[in-house]
Amino acid sequence: MLDPLVPPAGTETAPDERTEAARAEMVAGLESAGHLRPGPVREAFLAVRREVLMPQAYVRRSKPDETPPRWDLLDWGVPADREELLGLLYGGESVLIQHEGEPILGRVPGPRSGGSMDKRPVTSTRTQPVTEGDHPMTSPTPAVTTPRSGACQCGKIQFTVAGEPDYPHTCSCRDCQRLSGAPMMSWVSFPLDGLAWSGGEPSWHYTWPDSKRGFCPNCGSQVCALDDGATSIAVTLSALGNPPELVPVNQSFRENAVPWLPQVPDTRDRPHS
Repeated sequence: MLDPLVPPAGTETAPDERTEAARAEMVAGLESAGHLRPGPVREAFLAVRREVLMPQAYVRRSKPDETPPRWDLLDWGVPADREELLGLLYGGESVLIQHEGEPILGRVPGPRSGGSMDKRPVTSTRTQPVTEGDHPMTSPTPAVTTPRSGACQCGKIQFTVAGEPDYPHTCSCRDCQRLSGAPMMSWVSFPLDGLAWSGGEPSWHYTWPDSKRGFCPNCGSQVCALDDGATSIAVTLSALGNPPELVPVNQSFRENAVPWLPQVPDTRDRPHS
């Protein structure tokens, strides 16, 4: 399996200075947009070599209204392709990596025409093993997106979450009402293995035998909720700064909702318990 921190055998290392600069530019852009803070996730973004994880990618050559569409497959092993490929891999946008379900391994660089493309996000620090026949390879994990940073009110507890946000919603259960001192709390879930704390973990309080809430012991801010054995963690939208794109799609425990506030409509695409 390829090591994303080490270039493949036989690969020239002369472009290292340029690739390091590209990684630094990408991290600076994420920081300026408020998506990244100092911590282990930031260090991983600086260390992981995307040109090793994704040594080939497509660039579109045709105009938006041109048919059939035309692409070129760029290859890190072709020196003339490297500068353009770096721009794709570290530009922050999704990258076109697969044409018409073709095998990922053993592809010949060059033009393609017609058909469809499969995209993958490049703002990812995780990889998962994928096998094709007997040949191991690494591929970016599609679910991982640009990391988000959050914090409590006083800043003692800070964290970064990476991954696809799931089920933003409000909750008006008695626990949420009493813990927040408000009619409801707002939540969104992320993969637990995409969570990184900085400055220490929150203090924990069990509200159910198998479910606990995380809060700052200094300012008391409610930050997260975690079920025993879960693979995802719920964080409060307020700790994330109430990002406008994460709009609650449902309200839990409607029977406990106060009568003087309108309830959040149920706009879910799929059911949640």
